[in-house]
Amino acid sequence: MQSAFFSSRWRDCGLAAGRFCEVVFTIISDLAEGTTSKTASKPKDFAGSCRKLESDTRLVDGIRFHAVKLLPVLYDIRNKRDIGHVNGEISPSQMDANLCVMSSSWILAELIRVMHNMPLPAAQQVVSSIVEIKSPVVWEGGDIRRLAVTGLSRADEAILLIASNQGKTSEDDLMSWMGISQRSNLRKILKSLHQDRYIEAEIDRSNLRIMPRGSERSRNILQGAANH
Repeated sequence: MQSAFFSSRWRDCGLAAGRFCEVVFTIISDLAEGTTSKTASKPKDFAGSCRKLESDTRLVDGIRFHAVKLLPVLYDIRNKRDIGHVNGEISPSQMDANLCVMSSSWILAELIRVMHNMPLPAAQQVVSSIVEIKSPVVWEGGDIRRLAVTGLSRADEAILLIASNQGKTSEDDLMSWMGISQRSNLRKILKSLHQDRYIEAEIDRSNLRIMPRGSERSRNILQGAANH
């Protein structure tokens, strides 16, 4: 699912979320019944079957009141929203795919939190790694960002770092993140990217912004990283 997400294959992401829901439904049903199924099952009335699990007091509250409630939402993303829209409305495909990835990660982490059979520190580490927001090429630690791949041009490095930051990205940020000591060198890169309409860097250098062409370039780089 995450590979599909980072490759901008929104429909594949939704399909993977649907299969995930069927597997999780089976796991939770087995947890309530004390059984172990060999394969995942798909009830005819998925939402109704999930509502029954919500009222099953054999399940812990985190599973009953939260995880189970999320399953029909994810399932409907695939079946009713049909990720991969082509009509004239504002496409929700990317935000739907993001919901699939984040919600599935939370559900998986909750299942491990409740069902794990390992030392507590190890379980905590697994849960933390699952819910961590991931990018195949950009690592974030507090105020610091680093590229986790090598071989990219300086221009592509700047595009990815600006695109990955939901807040303001300044020249000072990029100098630190990219390890550039001379501001003049960075400004040459930013000027070229601005002229080619990848970023907006002229109005406010303390708030560098990605432009549509830059977003497309960023997705292409991410897709290449996901495929290797």
